[in-house]
Amino acid sequence: MAELRVVPLRLKVFAAVVVILGVVVLWAEWGVFGTVALKRSQDLVTAISLILFIAIGGAFPLRLTPRVKISVSTAPAFAAVLVLPPVIAALVILAGTLAYHAYLHAVHKRTWFDALFNTSRACLQGALAAQVYVALQPLSLTKALATDWVAAGFAMAAAAGIYYAVNVATVFGAAGMSLHQNPARLWVSNVRMDVPQQTFLFVFGLLTALISVTLPILTVAMLLPVLVVQFGWKSALDLRTQSRGALEAIADAVDVRAYGEFGHSRRVAELAAELARSLALNPGEVDTVRSAARVHDIGKMGFSDDLLRRYALTLDPVDLEFRRHAEVAWQLLGRIAEYRVGREYVRHQCERPDGSGFPMCLPAERIPVGAAIIRVAEAYDVLTSRTEGELAAQMILALTQLRQGSGRLWDARVINALGQIAERRMNALGHEAASFASAEV
Repeated sequence: MAELRVVPLRLKVFAAVVVILGVVVLWAEWGVFGTVALKRSQDLVTAISLILFIAIGGAFPLRLTPRVKISVSTAPAFAAVLVLPPVIAALVILAGTLAYHAYLHAVHKRTWFDALFNTSRACLQGALAAQVYVALQPLSLTKALATDWVAAGFAMAAAAGIYYAVNVATVFGAAGMSLHQNPARLWVSNVRMDVPQQTFLFVFGLLTALISVTLPILTVAMLLPVLVVQFGWKSALDLRTQSRGALEAIADAVDVRAYGEFGHSRRVAELAAELARSLALNPGEVDTVRSAARVHDIGKMGFSDDLLRRYALTLDPVDLEFRRHAEVAWQLLGRIAEYRVGREYVRHQCERPDGSGFPMCLPAERIPVGAAIIRVAEAYDVLTSRTEGELAAQMILALTQLRQGSGRLWDARVINALGQIAERRMNALGHEAASFASAEV
């Protein structure tokens, strides 16, 4: 049941506003700083080096997990803010960002809508940060540090603050509109991961700036430690990906034996990830929920075909042997470090908010949110799979049954999030019952 991907109108309007603001700010900077900028031909090598750094850093981000990655392009962009006149800094960021988005479009089929929005966003935040820095510290970086490092530090912190604030407002604003979530809430859920990463990149940007004013040609060499880490991390990530792939292959085999087709675990994983995003979990947590949901049935691999088929489309079967699957999966996943957190979600996927679930009869407040998400995602897929008829009718029937047990059999927060997702899917289908889907319980 794939959701039709469309760009909401309000997101298009928001992106248009960001593009217009980027153009206006860049035009204003050219009017104020353009003449001065053009006289500083010695900045050419630094500018070219930083463009290359931004382009390469953006095109080849550092991957922490198969789905979570960090773009180091913020570091050279911030370096441009510190060492170049504002208009040149903005143009350098514009050129570097446009270059790596052209690469992403050509190789990874990223849309030009993404490229236009993200290029304008990067240019806007860089231009404003550069203006703030120059207003507070008109001296060159090296002179400023030698003359009054406290004042220089304050100017750099203010520039970094503006850069980050504009980034948060635009990125989480767009994400909120795309996911139909409060942008502030999304940012709060990501702040523990986002702030340390951005702080590191700003410090890395300062080091890059100090090198660029001394030996501009060596600026691109700052990519070397990043590439070394990237290579070492990629080897470890490849091993983790192979382990995950082997477990997912077993999960697919269980699906074929139980349902006669691939797809159940994959659909549950995708819906679980969408529910996690709707509940404003951070990207790392979303990935944990997705990976756990993908292998949530792996504990059934030792069951007979007859037992699997008998309970394939049954919610909360009473068979004691069948109920062992969550504990079996928990023990199996415990051997793999990547599932250290996710295995707990798999173990408690059959717990109920009223305390009548298994294997531990946990009350609602002790059930991990990831487990509650997987439970709802699986129930929804089972209900829609065993119902014949048009897709919208299947969704309505499934939602109706799940809402009857909301707060007792299934987590009410997750059920409400599922209703919002169903509404978007029905709207994409043009179905008149979309408002029914979004009603909270």
